[in-house]
Amino acid sequence: MKIISITGSGRTGSTLISLLLSQGSDVFNLGQFRHLAAAYHKNPPCSCGQTLRDCAVYSQVFAEPGVAAYIQDEPGLDRRLRSFFKDAKKAKDW
Repeated sequence: MKIISITGSGRTGSTLISLLLSQGSDVFNLGQFRHLAAAYHKNPPCSCGQTLRDCAVYSQVFAEPGVAAYIQDEPGLDRRLRSFFKDAKKAKDW
């Protein structure tokens, strides 16, 4: 499985690009990456009927080394995101 992250600030077209790419039969849109750690810990049902951790697709995503490290550091991620957005608000071109 290859994971491609499409990132961008608000109103840059990243959502549109991800939706267009996910029209392919072999492409799956995971949604916003920043919500993935919380979803992992809550383990809600997937549309396939399994919980996210038991889902054939998400279980592979969660096993990826970069994603696994990200999931384990959810408090650190939240702290870094808050810091980023605080700094971004100060930037005149944000």
